[in-house]
Amino acid sequence: MNTARGLPQSSDKRELFARLGLTEEVHRRMLDAAETRDRISSNVANATPYTHNDPNRVQPPYKWDQITETARHGAQLQMATNANDSTRPFYDQGRLSIQVSQGNWVQENWVARWYLWHSFRNRDNRNKTQREPEQHNHRRGRFSGAIATEQTQKMKLTYPGYQAPQRTHYDPVREHYR
Repeated sequence: MNTARGLPQSSDKRELFARLGLTEEVHRRMLDAAETRDRISSNVANATPYTHNDPNRVQPPYKWDQITETARHGAQLQMATNANDSTRPFYDQGRLSIQVSQGNWVQENWVARWYLWHSFRNRDNRNKTQREPEQHNHRRGRFSGAIATEQTQKMKLTYPGYQAPQRTHYDPVREHYR
């Protein structure tokens, strides 16, 4: 199986399963990425300089983009290195060596990166909908009417004569906008 080129971290589970030949059982065993996520996202030393320099603004647990690439990279390599006998062959398929300069190579593991990124993504999206249940409609990705009304009021104050756009949506059953 050719896995010389890594799978993008945003690829879905079906692509990962097809590339690695995974089963649901093995996939469940590889979900220990959540433990790694919790460990690195709770450590202030792993925060990006922007996040770290403003502790009043952001507190642990940190999101994926608030953690340095160095911390994420180290966690990925540790996940692959510490894999158990049943998951190690799958992590081994994700090993890459990338030459960054003459004689300097960096080890990567795209399988560990995929699991770690999805672990953050699932936790952060779940937390967002739990914090803002009335404000955010997760299925549509749109803000509720209360937020939209507040935004319209701000626009009216900022720009006299502002008219909110007519809200319409496409009704696929009736094949027209309503």
